[in-house]
Amino acid sequence: MTLQNPLLARFQAVADADPSAVFLAGRDRLTYGAALAEVAKRAERLSVARECPVVLHGPNSGEWVLCFLAAQAAGLLVVLMPQQATAGLLEDVQRLFGSVYVYDSSGSGGVLLGGGEGVPVMRGAALCQPTSGSTGGPRYALRSASSVLSEGQRYVELLGLSQRDQILACLPLCHSFSLGAALAGAIAAGGSLRLESQFVPRRILLALAEEPVSVLPLVPSAARLLCTVPGDGAFSVPHLRHLIVGAGAVSESLERLVIERFGRRPARNYGSTETGATLGTAGEESPAGATGRPLPGVETVLADDGSGRGALFVRTADRFLGYLGDEGFDGSRVSPDGWFSTGDLAAREEGGWIRILGRLGQSLRRGGRSIQPAEVEQALSGHPDVAEAVVAGGVDAHGEDIIEVHVELRPGARAAVLELRGYLEGHLEAHKIPTSWQLYDALPRTDGGKPDRRKLRHGERGEGTGIFAALATHRLSSAVAAAHRLGVLDSLAKDPGGAKQIAFRLGLKPRETATLLALLSAAGLLRRDVEGRFRLVEPSLPPGLDDLVQLEEDLRSRILVADHLEKIIRGETTARAEFETSPSFSTLYRKVMAPPARRSALLAWRRLALPEGSIVDIGRPGGAFAGVVAERLPSRPAEVFDLALGPLPEICLSGEPVAAIFLYNVFRYLCDPATGTCSLEALCASLDRDGVLIVSDIFIDSPTSPRWLRPALSLDWAAFGSTAWLGGVDLCAELSRLGFDRIERLRSDHLFDLVIARRTEMAKG
Repeated sequence: MTLQNPLLARFQAVADADPSAVFLAGRDRLTYGAALAEVAKRAERLSVARECPVVLHGPNSGEWVLCFLAAQAAGLLVVLMPQQATAGLLEDVQRLFGSVYVYDSSGSGGVLLGGGEGVPVMRGAALCQPTSGSTGGPRYALRSASSVLSEGQRYVELLGLSQRDQILACLPLCHSFSLGAALAGAIAAGGSLRLESQFVPRRILLALAEEPVSVLPLVPSAARLLCTVPGDGAFSVPHLRHLIVGAGAVSESLERLVIERFGRRPARNYGSTETGATLGTAGEESPAGATGRPLPGVETVLADDGSGRGALFVRTADRFLGYLGDEGFDGSRVSPDGWFSTGDLAAREEGGWIRILGRLGQSLRRGGRSIQPAEVEQALSGHPDVAEAVVAGGVDAHGEDIIEVHVELRPGARAAVLELRGYLEGHLEAHKIPTSWQLYDALPRTDGGKPDRRKLRHGERGEGTGIFAALATHRLSSAVAAAHRLGVLDSLAKDPGGAKQIAFRLGLKPRETATLLALLSAAGLLRRDVEGRFRLVEPSLPPGLDDLVQLEEDLRSRILVADHLEKIIRGETTARAEFETSPSFSTLYRKVMAPPARRSALLAWRRLALPEGSIVDIGRPGGAFAGVVAERLPSRPAEVFDLALGPLPEICLSGEPVAAIFLYNVFRYLCDPATGTCSLEALCASLDRDGVLIVSDIFIDSPTSPRWLRPALSLDWAAFGSTAWLGGVDLCAELSRLGFDRIERLRSDHLFDLVIARRTEMAKG
């Protein structure tokens, strides 16, 4: 066992000073001396890992803690995973590292997975954790053991922790907040750690009343749940010195609730997976809305733009190392002298206080004015019926900006949207009032207890689909079509209501209507609030819903039936041959594809400063981008190629360099080598030196809900004669080869992606 690891060296020092001092309290009771011996045994057992990263998951337990320390003692990188690590997550980690040792925290050993080569891990890395905002492939933050110990020491100095303190860990230790405040804090102080495998409010209150628990770290949602356990007056917490609420904003209403139930002001915490805790309070009174002051040993800098606010940078003695992802190591968020870009917008106030205003790049706009989601969330959290609020941006059916808010109501609350909206009107300017509201009994959350913004934004549900489930999915499309024809969707768009109300409005049978609504709700198309009213998840019905339903019915009944799919896959026929003789289908297809084209064109316009010169718009249908530009720059010349279904015509550009080329819903066909009509390289050669290439299309490698939807659409593409360029990653790689080094990939709606490619001056030269 090596003591080069600073965390283990501190543990050894505490054990040497007093081997009988209690390290693990409660049912996992172990002294520091006994725990050190158990760690040594497990470190020896980990020799089978052969320097592979150790993947650790499972609920809080004494064995989990000993496994973690044993891996540190063995000099192995520990990869912390959520309590319920899915097979998909483990496959991601194995793919990233090549070989991993998955440790069973029940104490029965582990299993070595893989055998290939993975990305190299930099020397000195001891801890690897998935970042809370990661998307796409796995992206993990690397920290050193000294960084973890230093975070614990910051809590010791901030809160005055000592060997007499007992810290209760009821949040998962795999989460960075709990790991730093509870485990690292206990070791740094030489104190004891009490573990709870699950967050059960009454069990926590019992421990606070009967055990010598002096420190309790909680996320805001857990703190609110604990405070709302039925009971009169303050709870009995004879030994509790500090209740730390972190990993999220603490509203004034939550602070008042904690003071009322526990008789003390909560200590606040702000930090990140990358750095651990960096700002906070020790429970002292602070200015309204302030996040905290820099913790001991933490330096902060604001990149002030002159407005008193700016990007927040922090520096600690033990710097964040960087990220690991599919493309290898990335240390770009850390400067050579150790400053870490938090990605947050902040303001510095009198007395050294720092207020976090929101995430950089996440400001919303309405009427040309900027809105910070955090400001709206904080204002709404002041309502007594609101447990937590999450604000996000979006677009309506016409591609215009909206502000959507997701609200978790407190147990027993009955606040309606009109009441909440009226409350905000008394606290915020009119342009900051959300336009779309969703009410929840409980927000979907990550393993760390934070609201899962990706699920809120994209309506994500389970990824797995068995054969029976897959065969049953046609019932959903039939249910959507029936709900539309019966007027159910239109009725819900105008006024949410219960199943009986909807049935009464439309003259339908109540039980059958309830069944239909339950199916649509289970599929994520509707949401049911605490009053039993159904409402649309999307802010409004898409334009041309009649056409969309008819198009899908045509495809489902004529092309995407099993016998016709067999013929397409065998090469005996194509859908193009079927529909070339049906002009009505071509007209219907173009009508359905027009609204997404408008949304993509609007998003592209907002994301770029259009260079001087003419534009080319090629699409099925074409003209959306040319139309958006013409509305704003009427004198700008534009050439439009509006393509119908069927064989592609030869596309001949005028020959003069152009400022922008917009490709909508045709990229796969234009760039299919089999057609020989037009290559991507030839198109790019037509651009001016400052020209921009814009591609709006559906790619199967972009996340959507459910994950199988985009690959399923490739059957449609094969039926219409193209299976080329299905991956947006391939497109971006090809654009990079052609000299574009400013490539931005966005989602314009649930299906279409938008890729904007530009060149810098260096690339042009």
